[in-house]
Amino acid sequence: MTQSENQGAPYSLLGELAQMKTTEPPPLHLWHPEHVSDIDIEVKADGTWYHEGAPIKRQRLVRLFSTVMRLEPDGHYYLVTPVEKCRIQVEQAPFVALAFKQMNDPGMGKTSWLRVYTGQLTAGDVVLNTRTGERHRLSRLVQLFANEAERVPQVSVGAIFGVEGLEGVLTGDTLCGPGASVVLESIHVPEPVIYLAVRALNSETAPRLGESLAALVGEDPSLRLRRDEGTGDLLLYGMGELHLEIAQDRLERDYGVEAAFGRPQVAY
Repeated sequence: MTQSENQGAPYSLLGELAQMKTTEPPPLHLWHPEHVSDIDIEVKADGTWYHEGAPIKRQRLVRLFSTVMRLEPDGHYYLVTPVEKCRIQVEQAPFVALAFKQMNDPGMGKTSWLRVYTGQLTAGDVVLNTRTGERHRLSRLVQLFANEAERVPQVSVGAIFGVEGLEGVLTGDTLCGPGASVVLESIHVPEPVIYLAVRALNSETAPRLGESLAALVGEDPSLRLRRDEGTGDLLLYGMGELHLEIAQDRLERDYGVEAAFGRPQVAY
């Protein structure tokens, strides 16, 4: 099949993207379309996306584009779908990524999942957390291929990747490479509406209970953990009774910690 080079043919690409579900990372490693075109999209060094010279204001569209952007061996960046890929222009820029999920996996341990908005990252590079001012060396980079996590030496714009054992990074944090101090729009989480008291069954399990609850809250930013200054109980806040029930089940099933739980109460 002959490779097609077209100008101003973004419509079929945008139509394909509109049909995509964004809850899971697209399987870009499986997409190798032969149809190629150019689209008037440019990513500036500060991470701003432009279409036909005007900034793209819909952040949902920018996030969607970033999930299907790939750096190809020819040195160009493309927006890729199963049937077509469109070449775009990307200014060289420092590494900037957003942490969008924290996980504690029995096989991988604590893993922070990030999406790259600009630049490239090589395993071993040092980045800045713009929320805390701390610097982190990202040595163990992984990407998911089907159900398997594989170590990768480098990630670039549009990639979704994990970092094993990254401490002090929370969901919504921005990580930047040298020469950048960018704060990306964080993930908005509404205030919780309900809470319950959590007590350790005995003094021996109290430290593990606190650590496990903190890990749960680190994974799910819609959970909150506070201490009742009057009783000393830990208070677990969530978005509803079902949300708190799932947290209780995970505490026992995933972390092996049993605890006593009070009745849910509405947070005022």
